[in-house]
Amino acid sequence: MVFGEPDLELRTFHDGKLQVELHGLDVYDPTTGEIRSSSTDEDAWSTLYSTVSRPFEAPSTGKIAVKVINHYGTRC
Repeated sequence: MVFGEPDLELRTFHDGKLQVELHGLDVYDPTTGEIRSSSTDEDAWSTLYSTVSRPFEAPSTGKIAVKVINHYGTRC
């Protein structure tokens, strides 16, 4: 099983809405112990939809979840 940890930036707008931007992704492969870092500057990312979310209302819980699907099709 491969695990990923996204490098994210959370922005807050004047109206209280939030926006998340993905800067890159570190992927850990426990079978090899290798960590591979990917930035969003790679050509593979240009075929994906976006690295920036649409602005959204802040949830009342104060928590958000971010789903990242890398260029291998793996959800992180």
